[in-house]
Amino acid sequence: MNPPYLSCILAVDPDTGEIIWHYQTTPADTWDFTATQQITLATLTVDGRERDVLMQAPKNGFFYVLDRKTGELISAKNYVTVTWATGVDPVTGRPQEIPGAAYESGLAFVRPTPFGGHNWQSMSFSPKTGFVYIPAQEIQGVYRQKKGFEFQPGEWNTGVDMNSFSLLSRQVVGGHLLAWDPVRQKEAWRHPYALPWNGGTLATAGNLVFQGTADARFVAYAADTGRQLWEEHTGSGVIAAPVSYLVDGRQYVTILAGWGGAFALAGGEAARSAGGDPHGRLLTFALRGPFPSEAEVAELLDTPGDIPDGGRLYHEHCAACHGANGVAGGTSIPDLRNSPLPYEAFDAIVRTGTLHKLGMPSWGHLLNAPDTHRIKKYLESRKEPPGSP
Repeated sequence: MNPPYLSCILAVDPDTGEIIWHYQTTPADTWDFTATQQITLATLTVDGRERDVLMQAPKNGFFYVLDRKTGELISAKNYVTVTWATGVDPVTGRPQEIPGAAYESGLAFVRPTPFGGHNWQSMSFSPKTGFVYIPAQEIQGVYRQKKGFEFQPGEWNTGVDMNSFSLLSRQVVGGHLLAWDPVRQKEAWRHPYALPWNGGTLATAGNLVFQGTADARFVAYAADTGRQLWEEHTGSGVIAAPVSYLVDGRQYVTILAGWGGAFALAGGEAARSAGGDPHGRLLTFALRGPFPSEAEVAELLDTPGDIPDGGRLYHEHCAACHGANGVAGGTSIPDLRNSPLPYEAFDAIVRTGTLHKLGMPSWGHLLNAPDTHRIKKYLESRKEPPGSP
């Protein structure tokens, strides 16, 4: 190929090695915007007809949908803040660069950075929702040319004055889990994080999205709405993606927790606040019942008897540890009146024992889904008003 293609998506004939087509995302690659990020294949309905596509969210901040047979650009739209280009020309496929963003005449503040709007941490796609789930990040980059640049063996020879990185601070970084609609090229929902460099995502057929975070959590969300359903502390920042599998009919989700990589090394003050325990660990969680039946779910509707019935059930099964009338008697036990947990998480804790390691046993042998619903309604009715002592 002449000239060289620095940031390309390539279609290659596996039998001959021949390049069938290529698509260059960032000509000249002035900002280290590699296009080595994950490529996802899907069949999408675009303008009323099915298209076999490939999708990629490379570092440069634009989400690309290409015809995977021909390399034709179907659409491209920025999925994070982009300040080096105004968009991608739909005819030529080239980014429309902003004058001065290439720092040829002085200091330039650019988003994204070499850390990317999305880096190597995997995104996932759900055919059920039609959304792509991207570990997106917002980091302010600062560039200027290195005066008198000459190639030096063993150094990072980018021609950039690395002193500009001293302007990287905690105030100019952030991240979020982004649910992206690739057909409409539009955000469906997002869940913000205080830090970038969060883990890869896993979308499941059960309408769930799992992701580990830089601040040492493992979280499950509803894939269609983004509602947070569950989380667990991992002890260390997470950058890996989770996996899910079945053993003897039971579903497991496993995540490797451990903080590291480019941002952890070079992020300075911004990266230091993440990570937690430096020792990595492998964590596995099991999805276990009893789960609500269809009939039980149908009963989970507000009725006039919910609160008094919930009070009776609470005092029969919960008050001995959590306090009369829902009021915790000490600081070692959570005061459930002010719990922010949604019903699904509360039900899982009470009936399936998801917090048994912290001393909360399973009550699934005594309580069903309508029972936990009524207990939750009773506790909500006892919630302290703002400003209470």
